Amino acid sequence: MIENPRAANKNEPIRDEMLTRGKVPMTKEEVRWVSVNRLTVRPTDTVWDVGAGTGAVTLELARKASDGTVYAVERKSEAVALLRENRTKLGGYNVKIVEGFAPEALEDLPAPDCVFAAAAGRSSRLPAITSASSRHRNFLLFFMVLCTFLSGAPQRASIF
Repeated sequence: MIENPRAANKNEPIRDEMLTRGKVPMTKEEVRWVSVNRLTVRPTDTVWDVGAGTGAVTLELARKASDGTVYAVERKSEAVALLRENRTKLGGYNVKIVEGFAPEALEDLPAPDCVFAAAAGRSSRLPAITSASSRHRNFLLFFMVLCTFLSGAPQRASIF
């Protein structure tokens, strides 16, 4: 048996100080933990994190979807660099980074089971992201817009 000494402990929450942040905004740990748990991500889920930033939420999602895949969609190159660094540092082996604008960057991704979209400052793109996500069956759409939580009407719904 070969063990990976850098493998992530899927039961350990990611603390803010574990992440490299730079000048890119980051969802704070308490908000991340509640949000990710409300999504009810299962181990084999395919998850989209739209507006992934530093990867803080992405990596929490990746621990929950330990046998699935998390697609981290991000448009800013500085954030993508931090996301790559944090993925390596925290063992996000099941995270695939997609550099580009949503909803265009979502077109070729596999159908999601859950979607987390951080849209602070970009709420004008939410209807298009909602449309791209809702084409797929069995999804949970969860938006964080300036600390206001909205929900669509998916099969696995969670509103708070």
